[in-house]
Amino acid sequence: MQANGGEPVTLPAFDNIDDVVLTALRTIQSGGQVVRPRGIVTQEVLGFGFVLENPRARATCNPERRWSLPLAIGEFCWHSAGSDSVEQIAYYASAWRNSSDDGERIASSCYGRRIFGRAQSETSQWDRVKALLSADPDSRRAVLQIHATDELDLVRARDVACTLSCQFLIRGGRLHSFVSMRSNDAIWGLPYDVFLFTMLQERLAHELGLELGAYSHFAASMHLYERHFELAN
Repeated sequence: MQANGGEPVTLPAFDNIDDVVLTALRTIQSGGQVVRPRGIVTQEVLGFGFVLENPRARATCNPERRWSLPLAIGEFCWHSAGSDSVEQIAYYASAWRNSSDDGERIASSCYGRRIFGRAQSETSQWDRVKALLSADPDSRRAVLQIHATDELDLVRARDVACTLSCQFLIRGGRLHSFVSMRSNDAIWGLPYDVFLFTMLQERLAHELGLELGAYSHFAASMHLYERHFELAN
């Protein structure tokens, strides 16, 4: 089933990120189960997804969340630079140091390094996706791969990428984005993830000369950590 203009309609749609987060929290609190990955207490729902119809409504405004726009912009710039430097991103949030195994680099959540980085003289994933959509605007192959297969062996690693992939589709002259995540924290992760990926969507739309389409997001595990139960209330 599809609406006019190629709008995705199979997931619940929202106008802004605040409504998304509140719905995620209510869903977890009302129907979530307690699970303990790596011994950490969480409350979780499986298969949570949504569509953000206006990706520019990406900034969290709920004052109880104390969401940081400077951090969101800093993370976007860090990813856009293709960096994995702990020092660069810890300037905006010292908590990033907890995700490093060696104190110098972020091994897996450096999405920008995987998207914009170049191995030797090869072109980046970003450049290849842009070239593919320029050559074939109807393509279904424009996918940024973020989660790496070798991460399955990183049992004791502090950092494993939460995002699996980001796909772009051009329909009706608009660029739509579809992000798939293995794991998503509704309090800390979700607001910043949506900000980052909708910014990347808008950047690619600008580079391709397209209008901005809808943003779709799917998480296999949407959850709350025990330390955030009261904040969620």
